[in-house]
This record gives sequence, C-alpha cells and structure tokens, in this order.
Amino acid sequence: MDATQDGFAELTADVVSAYVSNNSVPMSELPVLIGEVSAALMAVKTPAPVSQPEVLTPPFQSRNRLRRTSSSVLTMARSSNR
Repeated sequence: MDATQDGFAELTADVVSAYVSNNSVPMSELPVLIGEVSAALMAVKTPAPVSQPEVLTPPFQSRNRLRRTSSSVLTMARSSNR
C-alpha cells in the first residue's frame, strides 16, 4: 500500500471504530460496515466533474439596443413627415 491508501485505511478504521464504540453492530455486519464506510470515503475523495457554466441570454433586448431602435424609428418618422 502507498501512503494515500494507508491513510485511507486508517481513516476508515477510525470511522468504523467510533461508530462501533457508540452503536451495537453484530460481528457478521462488520465487514459490510467497513466496505460501506470505505466506499463513502472514496466517493468523497473523488472530485465531481466540473461542468461549464451555462451562458445565459436575456429574454428581452438591452436598453441600449432599444434606444438605438427607437431613435432610428423616430428619425425615420421625422424625415417622412417633411
């Protein structure tokens, strides 16, 4: 075993030992408990994949675009009235 696995085995033993000292666990269930604790610690150790943030677009036009659009409409309206 390498240092990481040794530390992992020690952490698993510490968690199981603390649980067994405070709870009644049948001897036949001890291997299952050790396996479940080890699997849970492995799941915590493995980082979750990082997904790319979703690019959000507003459901409406920005104020600047609205200003440009309305000013060009006003300009066209003024020039057509002349």
